[in-house]
Amino acid sequence: MVNPEVVASRLAKLREYLGYLRILKRYSYREFASDPFVRGSVERYLHLAIECCLDLGNHLIADRGLRRAQDYKEVFLILGEAKLLPQAFAKRIAPMGGFRNILVHDYLKVDPRKIYEALQDRLPDFEQFARRMAKFLRS
Repeated sequence: MVNPEVVASRLAKLREYLGYLRILKRYSYREFASDPFVRGSVERYLHLAIECCLDLGNHLIADRGLRRAQDYKEVFLILGEAKLLPQAFAKRIAPMGGFRNILVHDYLKVDPRKIYEALQDRLPDFEQFARRMAKFLRS
């Protein structure tokens, strides 16, 4: 059974991080690229938002007895296969699992443009994921 406390706490944190990212989204690329504190904040909050999504996804995978994900991208794809997420959405958000690895492990190679693009373009995906996960609190 889905643990409502796990879902609620991860959703609360995800929404908190998205709030910070919405504020940071206001910076121009030039401001973002030239200010290490802004860039570092964006990287960290994107990372934490992705971790919340992965935690929620893995919780649902375990709860439903689904196959274990071999990597972070696969967490989203498994949710799509199980119809816990629409498949098209699962495929669209799955690269965030790989993006998480870049933020965490390949930090020396992080392309600031890709970080900024994610900030500007991908927040709606996190918001949609949060809305879909919130449904499991009501079921």
